[in-house]
Amino acid sequence: MKIKITAIVMIHDQPVLAKQLIHTLLAEDIKVIVHLDGDSDPAVRDQLKNSFQGKIEFSPSFKCSWGTYSLVKATLEALLSIRRLDWNPDYVLLLSGSDFPIKSHHALCAFLENNHGRQFIQSKPISEKWVKGGLQEERFQYYFPFNWRSQPLLFDWAFKAQSTLAHFIGTRRIPTDIDLHIGSQWWALTWDACTAILDLVAKRPEIEKYFKLTWIPDESFFQTLIRCVVAEDEIICDTGLTYFEFDEKGRPLVFYDDHFDHLRRQPFFFARKISNHCQRLRENLHHVWQEKTTCSSTPISPNDLVVTKHYQDFLQKTKV
Repeated sequence: MKIKITAIVMIHDQPVLAKQLIHTLLAEDIKVIVHLDGDSDPAVRDQLKNSFQGKIEFSPSFKCSWGTYSLVKATLEALLSIRRLDWNPDYVLLLSGSDFPIKSHHALCAFLENNHGRQFIQSKPISEKWVKGGLQEERFQYYFPFNWRSQPLLFDWAFKAQSTLAHFIGTRRIPTDIDLHIGSQWWALTWDACTAILDLVAKRPEIEKYFKLTWIPDESFFQTLIRCVVAEDEIICDTGLTYFEFDEKGRPLVFYDDHFDHLRRQPFFFARKISNHCQRLRENLHHVWQEKTTCSSTPISPNDLVVTKHYQDFLQKTKV
């Protein structure tokens, strides 16, 4: 079985680095659809078109603000674009332009073939502590109409007002038959699951209406809806294929040239974020991606997708 993979690449900044990721994916016949942030310079789109000469497709652009529904909307539109193009992949990978492979394409395909039908998405009940240094259950209890970064005073005012009034008027009503879950934005889902989510959203507009006013919905929308369209809990692996870590304040860690060995030890297939200063690391990982073996006598299994060393073990001063 030859596995068919489509990657959605979300480009918010650093288009030169995203081009390297796209080149790497296309070299192994992975189809790529790009979401280019609506605030990007129009020249960036032209540069990407000229670079890839019809080898990539673009989904409708949205101005994406961190913590808002715009990121979910951009992803949904990318999925709708894949449907319109009639690509019918086996799996869809959601990647950031700052990601890069840390295993070979051969190993990725072997893994997906051996685990075909499983959904690789972090999806944890909101009662289980996941967020570091921020709101978790409150994301779903209150309305969040203001942007935390551009409207911090209004954001804080609205949150405090609602938390006070909740004692008298209660909290938000969750759509029926929805069991809220939370997890990383980055996932690998079967095309059947993606189309089922698109159909569910089209059938029940109240779901989108609810998530439009939740806080950081890209960490809960797909993580929740996958539970509505996939009944068997055992085929939701509760992990994506992308390795990432956060520090104590919930900020994503950045990997540098001297983290190559550390990244190679991880049982995942992609990593984020790769420093924009570390071309040597990207070149070394590109060679790994092109290897024709799995680099292991024992194939990776879903149970292996856990971090082997945490950031305390490798955080160090790095010369860039």
